[in-house]
Amino acid sequence: MVVAIGNCPQYGGGFKIVPQANLADGFFDICFIEDIAKWRILYYLPFVIKGVHGKFLKRIRFYRAKEVIVESPNTYVHLDGEIFKGDRFHFTLFLKRLKIIVPA
Repeated sequence: MVVAIGNCPQYGGGFKIVPQANLADGFFDICFIEDIAKWRILYYLPFVIKGVHGKFLKRIRFYRAKEVIVESPNTYVHLDGEIFKGDRFHFTLFLKRLKIIVPA
């Protein structure tokens, strides 16, 4: 099983794993892939890069949520370049919390 949670359409060098995601809408977009053989993941990788994988795989489901809790024993999670191991992960969005100042 693969679960990808994001609030923007692409990450990791352009992979569009949650192509309908929008930074400003206040929702996480979730891509849930049921049991799939590892070789199939490699086969479908070009579709993921383009963001059209949902059209080709019947085992992919997309969801939207303001809060996500993932519970599974000894789970590895990749968060912004870091890998964490745990049994429970809780994700919450905080809109408009980061102020960015750019030169005029």
